[in-house]
Amino acid sequence: KYAVRLRAPWVMLLALAVLATYVALGLLSVRSFNDYRTRSLATEGVVAANRLKAEILETYRSKGASDMSCDAARCPFTGIAGVPSAHVRALRSDRSGVITVELADTVAKAPHNRLVFKPFIDGRPVDLSDPRNAAGNPVWRCGSDNSTTVEERHLPPGCR
Repeated sequence: KYAVRLRAPWVMLLALAVLATYVALGLLSVRSFNDYRTRSLATEGVVAANRLKAEILETYRSKGASDMSCDAARCPFTGIAGVPSAHVRALRSDRSGVITVELADTVAKAPHNRLVFKPFIDGRPVDLSDPRNAAGNPVWRCGSDNSTTVEERHLPPGCR
């Protein structure tokens, strides 16, 4: 009878330790899932930017260096109109070819909702409206180091 009483508290402590472990793992899984969800929704911004990059690149190759400004109201060189998806609030490019994607509040709250893609030729940032940069093949890069405000853990793989 004495031995049975000693074992009961140890069994309860073991059960509580297992339960605490499951709760901790569950909380980590929820946070990881939310990060994954935000990253996957932010990828829609990358897809929208890729469409605009293709249009800018086509204009750059056919007309050379010129004004690459584009927004929902005025985009003379592309057929893209309006907002490209439910998770992208705005898509625009400035004169130099820098593309800014503003994500909707369903993805990330302001001010942590902007992906910025800057054009580079031969590894250096360039202004696509400058005729001196007419040679070369521009590529765009995004990430936390160039005015992108999306948190590092929420950046899509192409922006890390």
